[in-house]
Amino acid sequence: MKAPETIICMECDNEANLVSYPPPDDEFRPGDFVVYLCPNCGQRIDLVLDDTDE
Repeated sequence: MKAPETIICMECDNEANLVSYPPPDDEFRPGDFVVYLCPNCGQRIDLVLDDTDE
C-alpha cells in the first residue's frame, strides 16, 4: 500500500510532507506508522495506515 505524499497539516492548514520510507523490500502495510512533517510550522504528524486509506 502507498502512503499519500502530502496531507494537510492540522496546525496551520498547509501541506505536510511524508518523511517515512517503506521497508526496502516491501511496501507499507495496514497498521504501519508513517510520519509527516510540515515545512511551514514544523509540526510532526504521526499516522497509522489502515485499509480505508487506499
